[in-house]
Amino acid sequence: MRSMVLPHDAPEPIATTIEPFHNSLFSSSSLMTTRTSKDRVVFGCPKTTSTDGLALARYAVTKRLRKTLYGETLLARDRSQLNEPPVVLKRISLRLLQENARGANENPLRERDVIQLILRQSHPHIVKYETRHPAMFVVDDNIYIVMEYCAQGDLYDHVEKQPHSQVPEFEALRYVHQITQGLAYLHANGIAHRDVSLENVLIHGNTVKLCDFGLSCDANTLSTDSVGKLYYMAPEVAHREPYDPKRADLWSLGILLFVLLTGSPLVSEEKVRDKTFQVVRSCGVGKVLESWHMQGICGPETLDLLEKLVQVDPVKRPTIQEVLNHPAFARF
Repeated sequence: MRSMVLPHDAPEPIATTIEPFHNSLFSSSSLMTTRTSKDRVVFGCPKTTSTDGLALARYAVTKRLRKTLYGETLLARDRSQLNEPPVVLKRISLRLLQENARGANENPLRERDVIQLILRQSHPHIVKYETRHPAMFVVDDNIYIVMEYCAQGDLYDHVEKQPHSQVPEFEALRYVHQITQGLAYLHANGIAHRDVSLENVLIHGNTVKLCDFGLSCDANTLSTDSVGKLYYMAPEVAHREPYDPKRADLWSLGILLFVLLTGSPLVSEEKVRDKTFQVVRSCGVGKVLESWHMQGICGPETLDLLEKLVQVDPVKRPTIQEVLNHPAFARF
């Protein structure tokens, strides 16, 4: 049990329990992306064409990697180039998306914008897509997306294997610095991710790459969609206020860094009711670490970066460029 202890001048003592993310509190089921729209989405995808059918037939599936909320990811090889590295086929069922209220804001066609951007100019910290053949096609009410295979899996799986589900400070900063570079590229090209999380960062050697852009949106337009995973969701997103999606991405980035360092989410429920959130709002994230007796997990520069990212007021969060220039990243 981790009890929150507030300073003497606080209005009243607050106690709460936050459990490590590898148990039921941070389980896969509780991490599902939350949606709010009551309308079912019609994506306007074209019907299967003979070309699309040939696109799917090109691949020989060798393994199912995992089941997803709206489909599955498959390991596959191009039948005409079996000596080439395998690829991932991400299958998204349009029927499941339209039947499930959670899918109201999950539009895989948004990923098409990112695919087109990456095909024009790739980025080392964004997953690569198929370039020789169609990277996205529709077959029998399923959308297929073809992307590179990152054999080391995602950050969630990696962190879960670490002692106490914690990553050393240097490693955590290296990951977050690379993720920030990927985010900066997206933001500079008018795209906000809106679902930055351990699950949506793939590991490829010493490089990490952002993936899963089904919730991405116009970075330069205020949004009102309450989307993303609860533990990573910025307060203004959870409260369904009009918000700047770029600044919401930065809150999620801060939470990701916090989880890497502590092995635990910062908050566990709706922000207003969460006691830890009240401490962050009034005293800062450093007080949370102090209360958990974890203030020694990072140096002052990393703590300063955390404090700047996990600002309840989005206007007080830094810009993506200010994050990249932060002293905590001076070694990279």
